[in-house]
Order: sequence, then structure tokens, then C-alpha cells
Amino acid sequence: MKNSTKILNLLSAFMAVIGCCAAVLVCFIIIYTCMNGSFSKKANSNESPSLFDAQSDISNNVANNLPNEMAPKSEDTSSAVESIEQKNAIRSAKSYLNVYPFSYQGLVAQLEFENYSHEDAVFGVENCNADWNEQTIKSAKTYLNVSPFSYQGLVKQLEFDGFTHEEAVYGAESNGY
Repeated sequence: MKNSTKILNLLSAFMAVIGCCAAVLVCFIIIYTCMNGSFSKKANSNESPSLFDAQSDISNNVANNLPNEMAPKSEDTSSAVESIEQKNAIRSAKSYLNVYPFSYQGLVAQLEFENYSHEDAVFGVENCNADWNEQTIKSAKTYLNVSPFSYQGLVKQLEFDGFTHEEAVYGAESNGY
């Protein structure tokens, strides 16, 4: 029985990693699509785009194609002195949450994996207006769609993913337990 529990735990961890990889892949596809759209205009031109033009096109295309809730707000006064890194960390956090459910800790770790400093990652996660209870419900539902879990197994898995005990219990109970 212990071996089957270990195997189930390893399988659950493996599925979590696969989910994160899928989220990263979706983000790369979105970025690639945005880049293709912005470069297609210059493809017919005799002038070759410079690196500066490419960066400008990417920034403009991504900003113009953001859903309303992710678009930068001109009247946003959440922090009068937000750095570019902090603004980008907020946008990255929102982008990830649109693709895959994350815990607070998991999202901080993901942003740090993208080479944001710990401070900027925390800033981005704290200012992305995430509903962590909603995230834990989505995460629990994702796990239950892939594999059956006992109540305690699901709570432990959600805690392993970085959700607090209270969030994990809420996510499990909101999915029928």
C-alpha cells in the first residue's frame, strides 16, 4: 500500500510539472503569435527591421492585444514609483493566471524562474489582483479531471502546490468534498 501511495504522489507531482510546462508552452505560443503579427507588416518592406524596431513592435503588439483586465491602466495609481520590472512582473503574473491556476507561492516561484528578483516577483503577485480561493478551486478541478483523489490526498496535493491549508480545504470542498 505504501508503494502505491508513493507512486500516486509521484504521479501527482509529475502531472503538476506537466501542467506548468503546458502553461509555459501556451505563453510561448502567445508571444510567438504576437511577434508574427507585428513582423508580418515589415516582411513586405525592402527595409530590414532593427532590433529596436522589433522590441518596439513586440511591446506595442502585446500591449494592444491584452484583454481589458490585463491592459495597463493610465489612471492606475497603485504605486507612484513602479519600476519597469515591477510592471512587467504584474503583467506576467496576470498572464500566467489567465492560462493556469497558481498558488501565491507557486506564482512567485514561476516569476523567479523567469529571472525576476524575489522582490519584483512578490510585488507582481501581490498586485495582480488574484483571487487565491478561485485559483485553488480551479487547481483542484484540474487535478480531479486528471485523476481521482481522496479528500485528504487532494488537500495535501494543493498544499504541496503552495496553497495554504485553508485555501486547499476551500478548493476541495468547493469541488464536492
